[in-house]
Amino acid sequence: MSEGYDPRRSKVSDDKMEAWRSAQITGDLTEVPGIGPAAVKKLKEADEGADQITNTYQLFGKFLMLKGPGHDDEIQVEPVEHTQKFWQWLANRGISSHRSAIVRCVAEKSATFFNGIYDANDYEDDEDEKLLCYSSTGTVGVSMISDESDHGSDEDAAAARLGGIQQLSDEDAAAARLGGIQQLSDEDAAAAR
Repeated sequence: MSEGYDPRRSKVSDDKMEAWRSAQITGDLTEVPGIGPAAVKKLKEADEGADQITNTYQLFGKFLMLKGPGHDDEIQVEPVEHTQKFWQWLANRGISSHRSAIVRCVAEKSATFFNGIYDANDYEDDEDEKLLCYSSTGTVGVSMISDESDHGSDEDAAAARLGGIQQLSDEDAAAARLGGIQQLSDEDAAAAR
């Protein structure tokens, strides 16, 4: 049997693999089938901080980094070479147990586009609208106006829908500087004026 990645050497059952592919990532390295306490210790050990792997997201990041560069003018390597590079990287880190299982699990999970890592709905409601604001001191910011909240008056919401600009009080300008309202860059502020 040749040395290197072979998915047939993975001892992860089909049921466990299916559960892993559909599970949300928590960041705990031991959530990856095949990674136990000894592997976690080896992944965390590194001479330089950038090479330390302390969570699942970093492990996926390393896997994705090994996707390229390719050969000659190619920007990426083919899947078989990619998984071999990751297998070899794990070997160089001292991971000897369940290495093929780890490679297979990370590769198959990657193929699902990281289900659960990002949900735009966690950040903004579709009903939210932005209201451009400025103060007498030149502070410019964007305030979120929602029909379902009292972040602003009906007049503010209407102005936001029309792209209106609203004068901020000095108190609101101070809140903007403290993060109550998103501060715009000088370039965006100039464009707003």
